[in-house]
Amino acid sequence: MLRGAGTDIKVQQELLRHATIQSTMNIYTQAVSEQKRIANSVVVGVLFNEIASEA
Repeated sequence: MLRGAGTDIKVQQELLRHATIQSTMNIYTQAVSEQKRIANSVVVGVLFNEIASEA
């Protein structure tokens, strides 16, 4: 929920009282579906713009 709310990873670590950021990232951090969709759209946009520029 913290990741989905856009909370900084360091803040997440402190709120969850983890000793290291690695613990927070490896155990609790998962990609949010909306973030995956946006990332995919960015990559597709870059690829198709490069292909169109070459044609």
